[in-house]
Amino acid sequence: MARTTVAILTVLIFAVFSYLVQADPECPDNVKANPNNSTLRVFGGSCLEFVPIRTFWADAKKDCESRSGRLVEIKSAEMQKYTYTTAKSLPFVNLGVWIGIDDTEKEGTWVYSSSGQPLSGYSNWAIGQPACYLTGSLVSLCIEDCGLMDMDEYGQWNDQYCHLAHLEYTYVCEYVLSGAGATQAPMP
Repeated sequence: MARTTVAILTVLIFAVFSYLVQADPECPDNVKANPNNSTLRVFGGSCLEFVPIRTFWADAKKDCESRSGRLVEIKSAEMQKYTYTTAKSLPFVNLGVWIGIDDTEKEGTWVYSSSGQPLSGYSNWAIGQPACYLTGSLVSLCIEDCGLMDMDEYGQWNDQYCHLAHLEYTYVCEYVLSGAGATQAPMP
């Protein structure tokens, strides 16, 4: 009887352990295999990839999309805090990181880059942002169209020029978790 009890307990422990390991969602294999020395974190149903490469916003967006992801779309204070504190702790993040918002299609209408849907609910703009600059008597010049999380402003958002050579930043990609425990729908 003792052998039977031990055998049953062993099988149960193995089954529970196997379920827990299998149910633990993780970053997709194609992201884990990326050779660019990224830092991967799981938070709030997403895999976040903090990429150490400084580039333009459009190139960062294209890179995330090439691995079935998107530039991170921050839709809650919790995601904002986690993304900021993680980015701030990494040695390769300097002045800021590109995030997945822009107003490239219609000036002043900020949207989530992956879906084109207007920002809703949460935003974290720095004071005076997003901004346009007056260049003449009645002409405004609004050419800062890409979203940046500013490390010098405690992670608040800034609208930034998308393609100026001296304004290349690192970036954060967001992916759907893989594994049996992942329940999030695919990203648009």
